[in-house]
Amino acid sequence: MIINRPHEPVNVDIPTEKKEKIKLFLRGMVYCWCKNVRDENNSSKWFYARDLVGGESFSWDDTPLKVLNEKYDTREAASQALGKLLYEVLDEDTKHFEINQDHDAKYRLVE
Repeated sequence: MIINRPHEPVNVDIPTEKKEKIKLFLRGMVYCWCKNVRDENNSSKWFYARDLVGGESFSWDDTPLKVLNEKYDTREAASQALGKLLYEVLDEDTKHFEINQDHDAKYRLVE
């Protein structure tokens, strides 16, 4: 759950089955990040959605995220929908996450 959440999750209008596949995929990416990307104190580092599925992982073909590119006309709109889904994933999780919103939301696992 997001312990300092600024708002309720916002619904992304895609079919439930596809949404659940995306959320499962994102949860795996989050857990991988939290386990493997640590700071000098061995705590989980802050992450943005782009850290998980941007940069080197910019191609969403052959992933459940592909449906977002198919639904939205622009990469920006697809990225915004992905951010909303990530927020939902973290808020539903049993682990505790905190959010820091500057221009873009960033998160970290609270251990």
